[in-house]
Amino acid sequence: MDRPTKQNVAVLIGLVLILIGVTAPSGGVIEFVRGTSLQDIPTQSTGKLLQGAMWFKGGLILLGLAVIGLFKVAASNGADTTGRVEAERVQRPRIAVVVAILLVGIVLRVYGLDQGLWYDEITAYVKYVRMPIGTLLTTYDSENQHFLYTLFAHACIAWFGDSSWAVRVPAVIFGVGSLLGVYLVGRHLLSEHEALLATALLVFSYHHIWFSQNARGYTGVMFFTMMATWVFLRGLRENTVKWWCWYAVAAAAGVFVHVTMVFVIASHFLIYSVRLMSSKNWRQSMAWRGMLYGFVMGGLLTFQLHALVMPQILGQIGQKTNVQAWNNPFWTVIEIIRGIQVGVKGGLVVLAAALVLFGFGVWKMGRTSGLMLALLLLPAALGTAVVLGIGHPLWPRFFFFLSGFVALVVVHGVMILAASISEMLKLSRAKGLVLGTGLSLMVIMGSAISVPAVYAPKQDYRSALSYVERNRNPEDAVVAVGLAQFPYKQFFETNWTTAETLEELNAIRTRASRTWVVMTMPMHLEAYAPDIWSSLKSEFLLQTVFPGTLGDGAVYVYRVDRKVAPIADAQESSRG
Repeated sequence: MDRPTKQNVAVLIGLVLILIGVTAPSGGVIEFVRGTSLQDIPTQSTGKLLQGAMWFKGGLILLGLAVIGLFKVAASNGADTTGRVEAERVQRPRIAVVVAILLVGIVLRVYGLDQGLWYDEITAYVKYVRMPIGTLLTTYDSENQHFLYTLFAHACIAWFGDSSWAVRVPAVIFGVGSLLGVYLVGRHLLSEHEALLATALLVFSYHHIWFSQNARGYTGVMFFTMMATWVFLRGLRENTVKWWCWYAVAAAAGVFVHVTMVFVIASHFLIYSVRLMSSKNWRQSMAWRGMLYGFVMGGLLTFQLHALVMPQILGQIGQKTNVQAWNNPFWTVIEIIRGIQVGVKGGLVVLAAALVLFGFGVWKMGRTSGLMLALLLLPAALGTAVVLGIGHPLWPRFFFFLSGFVALVVVHGVMILAASISEMLKLSRAKGLVLGTGLSLMVIMGSAISVPAVYAPKQDYRSALSYVERNRNPEDAVVAVGLAQFPYKQFFETNWTTAETLEELNAIRTRASRTWVVMTMPMHLEAYAPDIWSSLKSEFLLQTVFPGTLGDGAVYVYRVDRKVAPIADAQESSRG
């Protein structure tokens, strides 16, 4: 397609978008997306949906104007060659190594994929994945809605059937894709050798496998973080419209998986702005390509993807949790350290060694690769400040998307350490490289030792269900409390009762001589139902615990073999 034809197509697309934005009725937009009449949608939902449709139409008009304007600017700037450099070529043997590493990564992530779902997976599966696509795209009533992941999971259960492994397939694909992203970013910022070692380190990472088998969007965010960073680096180097447009797509897709991707884009924007303002050519229009085609287009695409649910998203901002520990950043630090200990066997000594290597890598990068350090630290700093600023819990998993950079920093630290040792021993550079590779392989082996543990259940609701059903009498009452309620009622569809308060629990106990209670996440139960938590500790006997790899995610089974007297009887007894 020649340049005039491309421009005409762009103008045509832009005009169509504007025409739809101006003429389409808001109700018609909702009916088209949902595939149902507006009258069939619950009344309490229509207000925000119609507001979202207005946002969507406005976004279409802006997007249409941007498409026409930006392609006109591109045409007037002439050929797309400024800054273009010859494409890098990866030697065939190294391609074989990369493919082999990725294949091992696939095997490790597919094995054990059919373990039972944990709480967040269950709620996302029940509430969103099984929705019709139109409803899925226009529903956001909790943070568990990771749109792009939900869409892919919806497609997977349609293709492969309704199973836990099918709903996790997108996490595996994103996880393996993120390994490739680490390799691409690593060879761009460091060296081919270090990129391969860092990728291998993540292949055998307990945490990377855990999240790659987690039916949530976190590996998706990591994948788009690494890909957006890679095209961002290509854009900085080559400054072509093509790479900046790809950046816009990667950035918007990443936010469509999870909003924490915004911190990555904001970091890229800061880095780009500083480089632009410090450039001698900042007055030239070509110097602004990244701003226009990357960040402006990325922003418009991101807005458009979320426009229909924007009023619902805004309504969710500012919601807080009653679990005080989750609002404490020190809890986040402790949980991160605990998580590292799980993934790196060997106790505090090995943990300290890993942190020293990471610190050494950061220190050296401060001198040799400030860009790499900024790509790692800026999203973490922005994310921490914003999340704490709005009073939202600072979950350790929010930082998983940075694990690719962490692996690169650790390997770089090891290689620099080996180079320093070689210099002290007056070894050749080749021997120093061998020493660094050997040390890196030891780190990878140390990480690999923890891998078998990752295949244990994340949260073993199913085993607790089997245990209770196997041991209960027909007349026994079984009660799910706290975060055990939703899984057992909505996912396993048991006939168990649920209790939100101690009064509800005691009312059930008046009708049964034996009562079983199943619960999980004691910290959450203590915060939201402290009376039930106290009753469990003082009146019930703990029968068994089903551990899980999720922090605080063990499932507990309690039982009490004593009825509670009805309130009226109890009052009568006290008067007597």
